[in-house]
Amino acid sequence: MPNMLDYIRWRGDIPLSSSPFNEIDNIIFSMLSFIDYSGIITESASSSPVRLSDCLDYHREKYPSGQDFGAIIPKDNNALLSLAAGSKRFEDTYVLAYRDEIDENEVKQFAAVTFILPDNSVYVAFRGTDDTFVGWKEDLAMSYGFPTASQRASVEYLSQIAENHRGKIRLGGHSKGGNLAAYAAVFSPETIRDRIITAYNNDGPGFMKDIISSPEYLAGKDKIYTIVPQSSLVGMLFETTENLHVIESTAHGGANQHTPYSWVVLGAAFNHLDSITDEGRRNDSVFDQWIAGSTPEEREKFTDTVFSVLEAAGSKTLTDFGANKLRNVTAIMKAIAGFDKATRDNALMFVKRLIEAIWG
Repeated sequence: MPNMLDYIRWRGDIPLSSSPFNEIDNIIFSMLSFIDYSGIITESASSSPVRLSDCLDYHREKYPSGQDFGAIIPKDNNALLSLAAGSKRFEDTYVLAYRDEIDENEVKQFAAVTFILPDNSVYVAFRGTDDTFVGWKEDLAMSYGFPTASQRASVEYLSQIAENHRGKIRLGGHSKGGNLAAYAAVFSPETIRDRIITAYNNDGPGFMKDIISSPEYLAGKDKIYTIVPQSSLVGMLFETTENLHVIESTAHGGANQHTPYSWVVLGAAFNHLDSITDEGRRNDSVFDQWIAGSTPEEREKFTDTVFSVLEAAGSKTLTDFGANKLRNVTAIMKAIAGFDKATRDNALMFVKRLIEAIWG
């Protein structure tokens, strides 16, 4: 079945002036946020933008065999950059303000980049969870700490872009990046929010109930456009928005459907479905039960416990974890043995998800 790469092959000769920006263009820019632009794109929102095709040339010189994105990020991103940069549709797209920050003490994994389109509108792309355990720990921190370090950074980043560029704004991201896009759209000042066309949350987590009942969220929620595959796992975490669009994935299981390269494209849109599957509802229910049955303090303790277990295995990234399978699993089982049953069961469930993400 066709995916976003096929979309560029088939429709890449159609300029944005002839066929308006759509949800496939959105996921393309979201996934291009995983590209390493260091060395060619500076952090400053006031610096001169660089043509996307020039970014491709530099990227090929830096990574002649293609960028290695780690255990869970699709290597298809290399082909995506090549196809997009070489297409008529994106030939006049420019790139600006690349930030990539990791802070273990602050529990922060944040990256963002901005694309300037021919009509002078911008697409602000927030990177999702990467290969680092810091990124995964920050994901769990959404269940007890508000706002997270990356959520605060998303508002700051958007404010800098809005200050330096006066056009209309779209935001988006995949996985955690989608949550950051939604958060930035909702919690930015009203003067910025009025310029936002859409904030795309591409199979990213939602928000806790107290957040979605806040005045800021209620005022800005109509900007959010949430896309999830039919058996979504990540996109059903926390509370999802009313503006939910279920699409078809060719992969089996919610974890595998998380990759956008499995999402089916029909023309200039995804293949939309009527509702999520029973598996998607079960994924939603299991996490809701954990949230309802625990306090924020308990969720924070659980997060610290899980990652102390992962650190006991001696790894900092999923790639490292996967490279020493037997040693790491043995260390985890030893560390978990002393936990109470409830903590042990939840820790095992989370580690199982990580292992599924790495080894399928």
